[in-house]
Amino acid sequence: MKEGVFSMPDTDITALVLHHALKGLEVPYIRGIMGDNISQRIKRRDNVMNLIFNGIKIK
Repeated sequence: MKEGVFSMPDTDITALVLHHALKGLEVPYIRGIMGDNISQRIKRRDNVMNLIFNGIKIK
């Protein structure tokens, strides 16, 4: 933000919303309900990580 690379109207509320959204992802991991088998869990984990780090993009 300080370098002017990103533009965000309210960084405090954005950080709060992202914090609570990501915090909600913990529950399925803790309960072990991200998939029925290890390959499904890995696929879903990678999908969640991609969404968090890359977001939703236009093709």
